[in-house]
Amino acid sequence: MKFETFNLKLFYSTKEFLLFFVLILVIFSINTLLHYKNYLQFTEEELYEAKGQIMAVYPKVTFDIVKIEGENSVFFTQVSKIKKLKTLDKVELIVISKNINFLSYIKGFYAKSFIVQKIESSSLKQRLTVKVNNQHKDERVSELFGTLFFANTLGKELRKFCALFGISHLVALSGFHLSILGGFIYFFVYHIYSRFHAKYCPYRNKKYDTFLICSIVLFLYVLFTGIVPSLLRAFVMYVLALFFLRMNMKVFSFQTLLIVCLCILALFPRYIFSLSLWFSLCAVFYIFLFLQYFKSLHKVGQFVLFNVWIFLVMNPISHYFFPVTSMVQLFSPLLTLGFTLFYPLELVLHLFGQGFLLDDVIIAFLNIQVYEYKVFTPAYFFYFFLILSLFSIWSQKIFICLNVLLVLFSIYLYV
Repeated sequence: MKFETFNLKLFYSTKEFLLFFVLILVIFSINTLLHYKNYLQFTEEELYEAKGQIMAVYPKVTFDIVKIEGENSVFFTQVSKIKKLKTLDKVELIVISKNINFLSYIKGFYAKSFIVQKIESSSLKQRLTVKVNNQHKDERVSELFGTLFFANTLGKELRKFCALFGISHLVALSGFHLSILGGFIYFFVYHIYSRFHAKYCPYRNKKYDTFLICSIVLFLYVLFTGIVPSLLRAFVMYVLALFFLRMNMKVFSFQTLLIVCLCILALFPRYIFSLSLWFSLCAVFYIFLFLQYFKSLHKVGQFVLFNVWIFLVMNPISHYFFPVTSMVQLFSPLLTLGFTLFYPLELVLHLFGQGFLLDDVIIAFLNIQVYEYKVFTPAYFFYFFLILSLFSIWSQKIFICLNVLLVLFSIYLYV
């Protein structure tokens, strides 16, 4: 006897979705009010005593600009080079809170400060960063792996290099990195748990339990990295996927992506202004769009086309914000494929203290000089492209028009 498998739905009516949306709106409002309460405390007096961790250092000629993540806000301030502050250092300082409005407070603001003092501390993240740095002699390589493993901020030189080669998405922790880490964790947990499972609870679903344990470990990793928006998006999708699979619901859908977006913004209202989150959501959106329209393509064809199409379709969006362009960006799909081997290999090498083995190759790559020029995506094209992308969900004809625009923009960008 054959049993037909039914994919259950999360919402069976518009009313159910509206109720969910109202709940999300309530959570969003509560969290926004909490931010506003913190803002009022911050601006109650002109001088505010703050503590926080330095997330990035931007060197200038006579001073440094530092990005500080405090208990309730993220802000930038100027400090003397004499302080010799570094990324991940903890500091306490007096911030001048005058003339800072609520919107700036949410987005991240610049404020003048004084009496900046370093707090002696040694967090797990700092200790692990030092261990990784000790495996490399070149500062750029150390900085690169600090970003890849711990989401430390990338310096100006490397950010520009990644933009020139079209590989910024590879160094920004996201779903790809989370899936690699999840694979490692699953492999170890599954074999350790198998013995316990066979002896004490053979009636339980071993794979599902393993995934739950992986979820806990990955959640701790997301907290460890400082809740990077793109990584948070990937983790929320991972958890929802587990839930949907358990409930026999469709996992890869635009509805799932919308739910993830709404949940993240409800819990973290300030992420509305996070480009990394929106880039991450856009990338997943286009992945789903690719799967929808190229699912009948042969597996080999899908494999070849996937990275090329995703790279090209993200170009109009990325160049609206970041105009840096070079011909070597056309090799981005190949570099992305190579990264799928490079990242797990380097992860293993660093775990065994041998992270330096490929340094000569990495340094040679970082020393490549390329011709660069700047091309902005025109505003009218950008918004029209987004509208077509959205309506492509329901119309194949519009999807074809989207691909025509994609080809035209690529010619405009590189020819």
